[in-house]
Amino acid sequence: MVTKIIWVSNNGKPNLKIEFVSEEEKSNFFKEVKKKASELGLDFPLVQGPGSSLVVQASNYPINPCGCYISPGGKLAINFGKVELSHFILPKVGVKTEHAEIFKDHNTIFFHKHKLPGVNSELTFIPTGTPVIVPVTKPATTSPAFFNPAKSGDSSISISAIGNVDSPMIRITFQNQTEREFFLSKITDKAKSLGVNISTHPFEIKEPNMVLIKPSKYPDNKLGCYISKNKEIAINFGRTEFRDFVLSNLGISSHLGTCPTKNETGGDTFYFHQENLSLNGPSLLVNTKITKEIEKNDYLLSANGSKAIDFVWSNFLKHPYNPKLKQPDANVKAAWEKHADWEHWSNMGQDWSLNTPSGLVPRPNHGIAHTLRVAQLVPVIAEFLKAYSGDPKFQKLTQKEIQKAQYMMLFSVIGRENDMSWTDANHYQQAFKEAYNGQHSKHIYATFKENAQKGFLNHVVTNKSSLIPSLFSDESELQYWAEALDTGKPGISSASGILMALAHDLDLMRCYDKGKFNSLKMKDLVTRLGGNEEAARKLADYAHDLIVATGDRCMGYGMSQDYNFSLFGQCSLDPNECLKKLQSVPKPETTLTTSLTNHHGI
Repeated sequence: MVTKIIWVSNNGKPNLKIEFVSEEEKSNFFKEVKKKASELGLDFPLVQGPGSSLVVQASNYPINPCGCYISPGGKLAINFGKVELSHFILPKVGVKTEHAEIFKDHNTIFFHKHKLPGVNSELTFIPTGTPVIVPVTKPATTSPAFFNPAKSGDSSISISAIGNVDSPMIRITFQNQTEREFFLSKITDKAKSLGVNISTHPFEIKEPNMVLIKPSKYPDNKLGCYISKNKEIAINFGRTEFRDFVLSNLGISSHLGTCPTKNETGGDTFYFHQENLSLNGPSLLVNTKITKEIEKNDYLLSANGSKAIDFVWSNFLKHPYNPKLKQPDANVKAAWEKHADWEHWSNMGQDWSLNTPSGLVPRPNHGIAHTLRVAQLVPVIAEFLKAYSGDPKFQKLTQKEIQKAQYMMLFSVIGRENDMSWTDANHYQQAFKEAYNGQHSKHIYATFKENAQKGFLNHVVTNKSSLIPSLFSDESELQYWAEALDTGKPGISSASGILMALAHDLDLMRCYDKGKFNSLKMKDLVTRLGGNEEAARKLADYAHDLIVATGDRCMGYGMSQDYNFSLFGQCSLDPNECLKKLQSVPKPETTLTTSLTNHHGI
C-alpha cells in the first residue's frame, strides 16, 4: 500500500518519491514494474529510494522520454512510455483522476496543481487496504433475454425441408433473433453490392428465429426451392456470387452439390445430398461462425454485450430516480432562487419520468434508449475518425478498443440519481455554499461517478473471466477504466475516450437547442474529422436517425420534433426492442460525394 507520493527535487530536476507501508511491498512493487517495463521494451527510471520508498527519476529526453518533467504550465508530469505501463502502475499506487489529468493516449499524466502544487508537496493516502468488491444481488426480472450468454463462440442452425413435391420450402432456424437479423443484414448488403434485387428473392421472415426459402415459380421466376430431377431438395439463387456468399454464411457447403445446367433451371442452383436433407425428413444441424462474427462486428450483439445490457437495465436503468431528491433542502432552494439567470428550480423535476402508452418510462433523458444509442454510435464514429481525422491514434484504433468503448458506454449514466445537468449541479454547489456560510457539499456529479464505478465493478467481479483478456488486458486496466468512468463524458483523453465523448455529444441533439448543439458540438466534431463538414453531417444524420428510430425527441439538429410516445415507450421499457430498432438504421458509408445534400441541416 502506498502511503505518500511526494514531489522532490534532485539537483533541480523533478523526481517523484513513492512511500510504501513496508519494505516488502516496496520490493514487490519494484520487481513488478521492472518486469512489466522490460516486457514492453521500456527503460522506466524507477529506482530504490531511502527506507520504504521508490523514486521515479527525471526524464532524459530525447534519449529516454520516460520519467518526470515539468510541463509548460508548471505541473509535475510523468511519461510512462506506453499506455500499458500507465495502466499497470497508476491503479497500484492509488493515483486517480482526482489527482492527475491523463494526456496523450494515457502515456503521460499531469498532477493537478492543487494536489501537487510544487516541490516538497505531497499526496497522502490512508492505508485502508485493498477494497473488497461485493457483487450486488441481481433482482428478479422479466426483462427480455438477448441471447443465451452460454452460447458464445460457435453456433448452429437447423435446416429442414417442408411442404410437398409441388411446393417445397427450406426452413432455416437460427439460435435466436439476433443471429437471424445478422444473417439477413449480411446477405442484403451483399445483394446490394452485386446489384441483385433482394426483393425478388424467395426469403420470408418467420417468427421467432426463422427464415423460409419459398418455392420456385418456374418458369416465371426460377428463384426459390424445388425438387430436382434426381429427387433432391434444390434451390436457385440466380447469381453464382450471391449463391456462394449465402452458402458460406450458412456453413452448409459440405452438404451440397451443384446441379448440372443441362438438367436444371440454371447453373446457380444447388441441391442437398439426400442423405443430408430430404423432404419432411429429419432436420440438418450445421455449425456456423455467426456468433463469432456478431461478436467481432458489434459488441452490443455479442453474448457478453447482452449480459452487460441486461445488467445495467435490470439493476439501474429500469428503476426510477430517488424521489427524495425532488424535495430539496429549503435553504438551498431559497439561495438558488436568488439567481434569476439560473435555470428555474421548478424545472429540476423534469425528465424524471414520462407517461407513454407502454407505461411509465423512468429516466427518459438518460435511460436505456440513450445508453444503447451512444453505444451504437461508437463503432461508426471510429470508422469516420479513421477515415478523416488525420490523427494516427485514431487510425490505430483496434476492434478490441472500439468494443471496449462500446462496453464502457453502457455504464456511463447508471450512477445518476437525478437529471441535473453539469451546469445545474455547479449551481447547486454554489447555492449550498451560500446557504450554509461557505460550507461545501459533495458535488452531485462526484456522487454519480462513484455510483457508476460501484455498479461497473459489481458487474466486473462476476464476469471477470469473460472480460479478461478478451476485452481488457488485466485487472489493472479494468480498475483504471472504472476510475475514468464518468457521468456524461469519460475523463480520459485517449483515442477511446475521445470516441466515447463524441458519441455522448452527438446524442445531445435530443436535449440541446440548435444554436447550442451547433456551436458546442458540431464544430468540435468537424475539427475532429479534419475539418470535413460533410463527414460530420453524415455522422450527425446517423445520430438523428437513431433518435427518430427510438421515438425520442430531437431539438438540436434538423427538424425539431417531440417524442413519438408510443415508439419511445416501447424502446425505453424493452432493451431488446430498442436494440432491434437501432440495428434497423442503415450505417453511413465513410465515402463522401461533393454532391451529397444534407437532409437534416445543422
